[in-house]
Amino acid sequence: MGIRTTWILMAVTLSLAGCGGGALPENAVELPGSGTVEKTTVHYQCSEDRTGDDAGEISVEYLHNDTTAIALVKLPNQDDKILMNNVISGSGERYTGGIHEWWAKGDDATLRNGMDDDATLNCSVPK
Repeated sequence: MGIRTTWILMAVTLSLAGCGGGALPENAVELPGSGTVEKTTVHYQCSEDRTGDDAGEISVEYLHNDTTAIALVKLPNQDDKILMNNVISGSGERYTGGIHEWWAKGDDATLRNGMDDDATLNCSVPK
């Protein structure tokens, strides 16, 4: 099992443990900070930035407590989720993980691939 998969499993375990209120499983990590871990799942419909073509749905699980926030981002046509950490932004919520940046504000979001400027997706919550 790779490092990325291990972190994703720990984060998912963390989200489930935070909802149950019981002791953490052996392979779980505690989210730094205080307060109850809250989980929100949002589904976005996306299009390619350059062409406007439909790019499918991105599902994002936001996990946060009083001081820490992470996001698990599931890209279209992929089984794995990308673990992203909340970072400073001037506006909205910005998360980074590996080569990806997820920036959400209101019902709109952008996914950027730091290795491919042509791979930007523009997303919004369907009305």
